[in-house]
Amino acid sequence: MLQATVIRRFGDERPLVQLYSDLVDLAVEAEQLGFDGIWLSEHHFQDNQWSPSLLPILGAIAARTSTLRIGTNLIVAPYHHPIRLAEDVATVDLLSGGRLDVIVGTGSIRSEFDTFGIAPGERWGRTFETLEVMARCFAEDRFDHDGRYFQFPDLHMTTKPVQDPLPLWMA
Repeated sequence: MLQATVIRRFGDERPLVQLYSDLVDLAVEAEQLGFDGIWLSEHHFQDNQWSPSLLPILGAIAARTSTLRIGTNLIVAPYHHPIRLAEDVATVDLLSGGRLDVIVGTGSIRSEFDTFGIAPGERWGRTFETLEVMARCFAEDRFDHDGRYFQFPDLHMTTKPVQDPLPLWMA
């Protein structure tokens, strides 16, 4: 299985508009060359981490490809609201025709946590609670959630992924 993980190398001076366009073109070329998947990584506020919003980029790749699996490697779960993340993940899976793989992680860069105002010591709890909420969003139509970090009374989830179950991994 041929997989590609995309990072921005230090010293890459292309403007982001060009970098994103080149990335989508690279994904199209990878599919034509027989690659099975392409994976993007999330980081914020770092010189070589140019991809803070993976799901819109993966949506653009999905629109230009037809067989290439697309995936996150990884989404830093503590930085995201679990319902918003579930909706965005489901939407990209729908746009891709069921080709999305989602890998989440806890994050490790202290400055990112500080900027988002999230205590690093909460990263594991927030990650597992986010995974729990996302799984329920994909499996259930209505539910209540009363967790340590998030509370949702009578959540009615209307956006579901194509894949059942959606590949949801923990790094």
